[in-house]
Amino acid sequence: MLSNDQFAALKSTGNLPSPRGSALRVIDLCDRGDSTLPEIIAMLNTDPATVGRVLKLANAAIYGRPRPAAALTPDVLMTIGIRSLRQLVLAFSLVGHYRHGRCRPFDYTQFWSRSLAQAVACQWLGVEVKLAPSAEMFTCGLLARIGTLALASIHPEKYGELLKDEAAVDSLTVRERAAFGLTHTELSVAMLADFGLPKLFTEAVATAESPEKADFPLESRTGRILICLVLADRLVSAILGPSQDREAILADILPWAEKLGLNATRVAEISGQMRRDWQEWSRLLEIATNESKEITADEIARVGPAILLKPPPGMDKMSVLVVDDDPTTRALLKKLLTSAGHEVFVAPDGREGFRLATEKKPDLMIVDWSMPEMDGLTLIRTLRGTSLGEHIYIVMLTAHDESERLIDAFEAGADDFIGKPIEPRILQARMIAGLRTVTARRAIETECDLLRANVDDLTTSERKAWDAALTDPLTNLYNRRYAIERLNIAWAAGDRAATLQERPLSVILADLDHFKSVNDLHGHAMGDAVLKQFAEFLRSHSRLPDVTCRIGGEEFLILLPDTSLEGAMLHAERIRNACASEQFEAEGKTLSITVSLGVAERTTAMTDHDDLLKAADNALYAAKRQGRNQVVAAN
Repeated sequence: MLSNDQFAALKSTGNLPSPRGSALRVIDLCDRGDSTLPEIIAMLNTDPATVGRVLKLANAAIYGRPRPAAALTPDVLMTIGIRSLRQLVLAFSLVGHYRHGRCRPFDYTQFWSRSLAQAVACQWLGVEVKLAPSAEMFTCGLLARIGTLALASIHPEKYGELLKDEAAVDSLTVRERAAFGLTHTELSVAMLADFGLPKLFTEAVATAESPEKADFPLESRTGRILICLVLADRLVSAILGPSQDREAILADILPWAEKLGLNATRVAEISGQMRRDWQEWSRLLEIATNESKEITADEIARVGPAILLKPPPGMDKMSVLVVDDDPTTRALLKKLLTSAGHEVFVAPDGREGFRLATEKKPDLMIVDWSMPEMDGLTLIRTLRGTSLGEHIYIVMLTAHDESERLIDAFEAGADDFIGKPIEPRILQARMIAGLRTVTARRAIETECDLLRANVDDLTTSERKAWDAALTDPLTNLYNRRYAIERLNIAWAAGDRAATLQERPLSVILADLDHFKSVNDLHGHAMGDAVLKQFAEFLRSHSRLPDVTCRIGGEEFLILLPDTSLEGAMLHAERIRNACASEQFEAEGKTLSITVSLGVAERTTAMTDHDDLLKAADNALYAAKRQGRNQVVAAN
């Protein structure tokens, strides 16, 4: 962040945008505790342009005055508030004195036009959810990006070069920091604080361009002001931005609006009011306006979710079966998924869902938890007991959010879950996860088909040699050699992705507890039988994209492509819990065996797959040291 000394040095140059003339004197009067309203009015009346702008705001529908005010009176000032008046006068002064500058690539008119639209949008949103005084929301929206104007004023030539560099790979903020040691956002925050805006506004502005980095709850007052800023930006971009970006922007509007309790209809109404006020303010402030586009409720509701749910590049569309006894939920999911191009089937209960699953063989199922006849858990368990059910990606749809219930869902065989009410962004994330798994499954099936075709051409001896090279002769699981080859492939896929979060990679190392005592007490024949049964146990508890291998002795490796640490931990816990209740039989004896598991996810600190395996091995060692029959995640 920008330090106080750095900001003081910038301010001392005299180049930072700041209020001038009568505005300074009005601000001084507002700051003094002994000023009277008539004194403030008299000073304002020395600047007729500012008086007109203040009256415009005071007469706005937001304030609901019974009759328009024709002149500044104590009643008008009290309606607005002295602190809000101070901020308005400051903002209007900046608009009036910084219409032009020496930074030629910086579009001053577009800057103020867009800032004014954002100001009006913030004003309406703030009043709608009763967050802050109307004038303060207006000022916050107007000056939220004042740092860009400041950089253009302080470093006109150098900042102009940054703006002209259209071929740059790095973002503007990255280039700003490299060139000046600060970003326009940091400078905006420092200037707003210096202008006297409350801390909750400056904190919201600090994260408005990267809201996911906010370190305060979105439910807080600061968080809701942040949401207003983000939503206002999306509305302005949809109304004033390029047509080719409109659909993607509209897709982001409804999820943010819903955080404020606004539906598509109300957002469209606010956008219409904002658009009209923006045009009026532009005429009053003599700011040229560009062509603007209307936003309708149908457009927000239709385009947004459809765009969100479209498969990412490189991924195929899916066949999806929705099983839910609520007709509204069925209709909503069918509409969203069909509009995204997926083939969708629906069933009103678990029994019909099972019948359709066997008939249609869907790639993915969305299954409601609570249903008559056959509930979601029973349906999933029944499906997982069939060969067909092993290949379906299943998402549990539930209003239950207790961790114990979710564990029940995963233990029954669910791959993921979605909470009710359904939020399009969450549905999008779950669909992408399912798409990745389905795409990986298809790729593996294609690879297996090719391998089978090639193997058919081999002689018997060559086939045996090929099998021996890749599989463990005792358990018929893949061996260490094959595990490393597949790990290299998954590692390379992560290297090609934009971020590791886009293509996560996790591994599980599993080791049978006290296995030496099995060999010592019951003989190696019994030990081998236990290993074979445990291998079959792991095979039955693995999804198709997972790669399960025996890498030595009683140690097994499970490779989980496109799986985060959280998902891998749930899978490992499911294996541990199931193993603890499993009975292993051989040589006329029955044994109970437990297993310890170490889990690790690839991180940016890891240089190759050896680091990942080492992290999982350290976690496995910790599980053994802490008493066995445990799942431990790598640090």
